[in-house]
Amino acid sequence: MRAKSAPLAALAALRVAGTAAPAVAVGRGGDGDDGGHRVQVPCNTAALISAINAANADGGATLALARHCTYTLTTPSSDDDGLPPILKKITIEGNDATVQRAASAPPFRIFEVDGPSGRLTLSDLTVTGGQLTAANQYGAGILVQPGATLNLLDVTVSGNKSFYGGGIANIGKTTVTRSTVTGNTASADGGGIYTVGQLLVEKHSKLTSNQAAQRGGAVDMEGGTAFITSSLLDRNSANAGGAVENFFGTLELDDSTVTRNTATSISGAIDDADYVIVRRSRIEGNTAGGNGGASDNGGKLYIEDSKVINNTAGGNGGAINNTFVLTVHDSQITGNQAQSQGGGVRSTDNAELIHTTVSDNRLVGPNSKGAGLYNTQTLTLQNVDVTRNQATGPGSLGGGIYNTGTDNRSGNLQLKSTRITDNTAGSAGGVWTNQQFRVFRDSVIRNNHPDNCAGSPITVNFCTG
Repeated sequence: MRAKSAPLAALAALRVAGTAAPAVAVGRGGDGDDGGHRVQVPCNTAALISAINAANADGGATLALARHCTYTLTTPSSDDDGLPPILKKITIEGNDATVQRAASAPPFRIFEVDGPSGRLTLSDLTVTGGQLTAANQYGAGILVQPGATLNLLDVTVSGNKSFYGGGIANIGKTTVTRSTVTGNTASADGGGIYTVGQLLVEKHSKLTSNQAAQRGGAVDMEGGTAFITSSLLDRNSANAGGAVENFFGTLELDDSTVTRNTATSISGAIDDADYVIVRRSRIEGNTAGGNGGASDNGGKLYIEDSKVINNTAGGNGGAINNTFVLTVHDSQITGNQAQSQGGGVRSTDNAELIHTTVSDNRLVGPNSKGAGLYNTQTLTLQNVDVTRNQATGPGSLGGGIYNTGTDNRSGNLQLKSTRITDNTAGSAGGVWTNQQFRVFRDSVIRNNHPDNCAGSPITVNFCTG
């Protein structure tokens, strides 16, 4: 794991700026966990600061902000925070209000939630303009410390900038529901969200147009777990992992769309070094300058009932560049493009595709190899259609599959009830191989152009023409 400084310590002292108009308590009720207070906060920044301080002192409260008000922070309330750290269970009902740092103010974040008792729920609120300029600072919009909890409901976190986690840095537990994290920037990792704790993004949330100079345009995951469901990750950018970087931990992506993200080096959508599960999702139109238009997988990547389509790699693996373990079930790998190797998938370790279609992928560079699939280790295809893939550059080999090895432990290709048809390359339009491979249960290699396997350096069993 890359060396990073420890998360920011909880702040010991609070400093109130300005003179507060009084916040008005309007009743009691609820479950008692937040102290039972419901407080109306007038459209006055000092009143908001005062109300948070009072809620911390009273064991919690629900703060109702003035409708459509903009609370502008001009100086830090305490250390690097524009507002007092959240120390108890506090709910802030935004009523379409905005909490922002003034453009002319010194650098500070907006919210910090401290453990072990800090629990912040925000609803119907915009958090914007937080800025931290020093190296190794976390979460310009919101920082969630170890043991703390953040819940966002119908919240927008936008236009914040820090070293890690421009919008949100989660070192505790964060749930993002029907919310938008957009236009945030990290000068290192995690333009939208940096997480080493527990993260849930759900119910049509949107992570869009966030940027990271290094890893994870929308999300940088350096540990813990992340579950993204029924959400959109769109137009994010980074050097690696245009949408998501999973450096350590387990990421599950369900029923979501990951589209139009870009990486200048690898992994236009998801860069994986640990464990990623993708179910019922669409990974479409992402771009990497190097390998892995959708993903450069150096961990374990499992894809089920999903579409990985129309992604582009400037190097290898138009959809996926696999260097460890890849499993694909009941999915489509279609319309992807790479320059050199693996228009659909390039695998240099272990890959298994089951009930999957690999179609209409392209290689466009000279001497390219494997428009559909490129394999150097172990590739098992079971009930797979490899069809209409094209390697268009001069000297291209293996329109359907390019399979190469140096001994009996590499270039291990197995076809089970698999169809390799209507693929095109300069030579060996179906399969190019320098190793014999195993064919089971009615697999076919036919109607490829200019030939099926004849361009291979060996005579291939079960393949003629």
